[in-house]
Amino acid sequence: MRGTVLLFALGAVACSNPRDRLPVGPPLPPPEQKPTARPPFHRAEVTFTPRAEYALDGYALITDQPRDEWSDVSPYDVTFGWGPMSTRALAAPLRFHLARRYVSVRWGADFPLGSRSVMESLSNHHLIPQSPEIAAQLESIRAGDRVRIRGLLVNVEAPGRPPLRTSLSRTDKGSGACEVLFVEAVEVGG
Repeated sequence: MRGTVLLFALGAVACSNPRDRLPVGPPLPPPEQKPTARPPFHRAEVTFTPRAEYALDGYALITDQPRDEWSDVSPYDVTFGWGPMSTRALAAPLRFHLARRYVSVRWGADFPLGSRSVMESLSNHHLIPQSPEIAAQLESIRAGDRVRIRGLLVNVEAPGRPPLRTSLSRTDKGSGACEVLFVEAVEVGG
């Protein structure tokens, strides 16, 4: 009997909603973005064209390690939330699905925010690590983690691959609305 109770308790922890770890409040501010004059740079045959400097203090809502033509360059996708999506009361009841670099969000009819407020307070990020150390930190991110991240929003091109273009807006949605972030610094937790 004791083993059964322990197994049930472990199962309950494993099945809990990771967004229940988010704080009660106050909400975190939206990402900061400013123009950059940094020139394009290269890694092997890949060209990165900086579009803006970007900094975010948000919560990981869902994570994925995509397997596609860009997974060698951008091996991590994380949907981050800020504003109302950085509080437990509003983010925990949402249902997320992240696959093939697209995130979808669902909520019930009694949810207190409209779709515009929800979608302007979260965004999927295709993350490109600057170094192996940053790659290890990005790989450690789990849903519910607070993450401070800084880098460059970039467009990415390589021969024989479709271009990967970053969004420069937090109000867009659908195809092309994701941020493509060359990560120069990251702090997970705290």
